[in-house]
Amino acid sequence: MYRHGAAAGANIMYQLNNTFRIGYAYDYSITSMTKYTSGTHEVLIGFDFYKKTETVRSPRYF
Repeated sequence: MYRHGAAAGANIMYQLNNTFRIGYAYDYSITSMTKYTSGTHEVLIGFDFYKKTETVRSPRYF
């Protein structure tokens, strides 16, 4: 959380396949702003353009 001491939150991320991810985040203020807001909701969408493979080309170079 970027607002240390001012908010509490949680998020979850799900990897659909090697390219796409989706997620959800919720942030709740724990300061005097609580009476003005009920928290924030975020929907996250991730896309990996170039997914690197973790293979070793030659066993002697690791």
